[in-house]
Order: sequence, then C-alpha cells, then structure tokens
Amino acid sequence: MARPLCDAEIEGLLAPYVAQVAAFDRLLGGLAAPLWLRPVGPHATVRALVTHLRANDTMVTAATGAGNGIVRRGGPDESTADVRRRWRSQADELVRTVAAAEAPALDRPAPLAGRVPAQRPLREALTQRAFETWIHADDVRTLLALPPEPPPPRQLRDIADFALRLLPGAMDAAGRGRPHQVIRLTLTGPGGGERLVALSAATPTTGSTVVGEVALAAELFCRLVAGRATHDMAGVAVGGDAAAAADFLGVAATMGCD
Repeated sequence: MARPLCDAEIEGLLAPYVAQVAAFDRLLGGLAAPLWLRPVGPHATVRALVTHLRANDTMVTAATGAGNGIVRRGGPDESTADVRRRWRSQADELVRTVAAAEAPALDRPAPLAGRVPAQRPLREALTQRAFETWIHADDVRTLLALPPEPPPPRQLRDIADFALRLLPGAMDAAGRGRPHQVIRLTLTGPGGGERLVALSAATPTTGSTVVGEVALAAELFCRLVAGRATHDMAGVAVGGDAAAAADFLGVAATMGCD
C-alpha cells in the first residue's frame, strides 16, 4: 500500500501555495468593483486574471485524480464576489486533494501553465501554482500602486530551481541550444546560490565547458522567468561569452506562466 504523505512533505509542498493564495485573496477582498475591469499584467481585466488562475488550478487538481478538470465559467453577469469565491474554492480544493494524496501521486504527470503545453511531475506543478499566484498578486499590487512583495527565500529558491530544470529544454525549443556548454549562474540575496546550467537538454553539467557567467538577484531572476523583467535589465552582470549569456537570459525571459 502506498504510504500517505508525511506532515513535513505536505508542509513543504503546500505552505508556499497556501500563503500566496491567502495574500492574493486579501488583495481581491479590498478591490473596488471598477478595478476588477481594469487591465492587469498580461490580462485584459482583473476578472479575467482570476478566472485564468482558477482554470490552471483546476487542471492541476484534476491531475491528482480528483475532479474532471473542467472549468465551468460564470456568465457575464456573474458578480466579482462570485468570481473571487470560485477561484478561492478551487484553490482550497487543490490543497485538500494534495494533502490527502499518497506519495506516488507526486510523480504523476500534471499540466504546467504556460504558452506551450507541458507535463511535469505534480510536485513541480505545485511549485508553479505558488509561483503564478505570487506573480499575479504582484500584478494587482502594481495596479494599486502598492510595492511588490517578494516570496520567502525558500520559495524563491524553489522557483529558481524549477525554472532551471526547464531551461535546457527551452533553449533547444527556441533554437538556441548550445550542446556541451554551461553557464555559471550566481543568484544573490535571499534564495540565492550558485548553479551550473546546461545550455541544451542533451548536455550534462559535469564535463561540459563553462562558457559564461551570469549574476543577478534571485528575486529578479524569478521575475525574469515570469516575464516581468527583460533580459537586458539593470542589475544583471555578465562575463565570458556574452552571446551565450544573452541566449540564456533571453530564453529565460520567455518562460512565463501566463
């Protein structure tokens, strides 16, 4: 019989998502009705953004084996309170289904949000759900002229690691893969650390040539892979092969989960 997830595993997987859902819900609770129809981030309206989040949460919930993955959209006359309630109810359902899951379920393929359909283990999809909820909450903070709120260091580190697992394949898909070449990435500040990143999915990080160095704050890197910063922004230090570093940063900037 598969063992149930232990409390530590549940906490590590769900705590970042639970915290970001609560923070976003507080923002939505104070949003005046006219603001729900304002453009926000890459979305036409706040209302559309919240519906988008619920759709992505629904698909991941379905991957756990609960529900059918079908989003029942409200009509144009649905109140903003109902839009918010439907999103929060779906988020809470995702938490409940994961908390009740058994360990092998974490290896089950689950859909990632993004421009190109992709399947990754459920544990990675959960990291992305917390990531996307945070970045969209910051979109709403921008609308309200509020300062951004970075996630805790552990979540920044998890987001960076999640993105870096996808990046070699994204380099190949973009036609910028560089076999046998590696970038040394130094992320500074909370959640930071040094990583060697292969520039092609076919490239092992050991035994390959380090052709360039990139250094930037961990939070800035997370915003870059969310599509909320550009690859030529201030705060990025580049050394070695400038073209390889530019390819690395340019592809990273296309990986947003909108």
